[in-house]
Amino acid sequence: MQVQNIWPLLQYPFKAIISRRFYYNVMFDMKGVGLAYLFMLCIVLALPCTVQMQRYFTNWQQLELSRVVAQIPPSTISSSGRLGAVNPADEAQPKLIYNSHQQLVVAYNVHDMPLPAGAPTPLVMLTADGMTFHLKDSVVHLRWSDLYGNEAVSFEPLQIAQLFEKMFHSSFFSIWSVLTLWLFTSLGFVALVGALFTKVLGLILMKMRISFGLSLRLSAFGSTLVAVLLAVQFFFPLVLSTLVLCAIPIIYTMAFLAHVRGVLDHSLKDPKYALSLQNPFYKWFERQSRVRPDNTIIQGPDYHELDPEQQAERESNLSRVINISMEQWLTAYQQWFKERAEQGLSRDIHEVTPPPPPEEPPLDIPDDPERKPRFMDLDSDDPNSTQPDRFYHPEQDPTNSPQQQQNEHQQTQSTAAPSAGSDAQQNQQASLQGATPQGSNAPQNNAASHVQRGAKGEDSRFMP
Repeated sequence: MQVQNIWPLLQYPFKAIISRRFYYNVMFDMKGVGLAYLFMLCIVLALPCTVQMQRYFTNWQQLELSRVVAQIPPSTISSSGRLGAVNPADEAQPKLIYNSHQQLVVAYNVHDMPLPAGAPTPLVMLTADGMTFHLKDSVVHLRWSDLYGNEAVSFEPLQIAQLFEKMFHSSFFSIWSVLTLWLFTSLGFVALVGALFTKVLGLILMKMRISFGLSLRLSAFGSTLVAVLLAVQFFFPLVLSTLVLCAIPIIYTMAFLAHVRGVLDHSLKDPKYALSLQNPFYKWFERQSRVRPDNTIIQGPDYHELDPEQQAERESNLSRVINISMEQWLTAYQQWFKERAEQGLSRDIHEVTPPPPPEEPPLDIPDDPERKPRFMDLDSDDPNSTQPDRFYHPEQDPTNSPQQQQNEHQQTQSTAAPSAGSDAQQNQQASLQGATPQGSNAPQNNAASHVQRGAKGEDSRFMP
């Protein structure tokens, strides 16, 4: 693999932390990369953490920690997180434990009594509620309830001393594997919680339905900062709660979805912005701008390769398509609400979803040779999805087919069958107005069906 192919991959963690636009690439082009990215990130971050752990093990071994721990009185930790000696006589006064170099390593002081006069500060102080580490630059206190939870456990010094001896003789690969597994498990839990909240909050706050796979992928990249903070804890006395760690990817994903919603609303109101290269959804809107007023498709060059007059025509086409889609979307849902009111059924969109429209032929536009991103359908997880777009595609409307238009033209000019021509005109006018067949329980207008399929039963407030 060449260096120029590795360099973009090395930039992923930095972009995931500081770049909001990077998450558009995550949404469009990185299907199935989320958990794989987290695992590779854990492998890389576990390397410096392993080196630091080996340094800790070396220092602890020089302090004869295993021999010192073996001298701690047998104790128990209650469900309330209180340390107590099995033999009450061991709690009568502080017990100071030295190593062979006459260095005070551990002080067993359950009742927080003052140490004897002239006694140096111990490296580790065991108290009733936790243990305190006196480091060179700071003091770190860990509660027993944070370490063992709300379960009563027994503290066996000999077993812990044997465990320390095994740790001191562990290989670099063993420590690295354990730390990698620990990091990946922690980040996987954080990303899963973030994905669940993103899917729910995205629907409630942003009125956007996204698949769980997409929300998990966004949350995985949003957990990059969490991975960095977990690794920093090996070098600095930094303690963060699980609630704070789980909130970080939620903040990243919700900020991104809010930006997506803002870009879509701005694009629907301003065709010039929709067709600018700064718009992440430019390809999708550029394809919509190729629909002429006579329902033919422009097969010319890209929007930015045209002269100002041709660009103005494209902008006019896009505005017309947006307006038609909005009007037909509202007309379709108003008709659906009216039908349900006549039937005495609920009109609350949150209680019942309109039945799906009939299947329609795929879009007859040449494929993009570079890629086909999932611009508007955020509920799809396939960048090559052929699901119809949310806006109006006149070339898919059976009433706008060339054969149908030719038949209607012949019927209107025929003098032998004036009534047939009148019926064709009425049918054409009814199709343009979004009328539905009698007896239908949901709007069947073609353009409206595209909108319904894209929205998938969403609240009408999704539209600007």
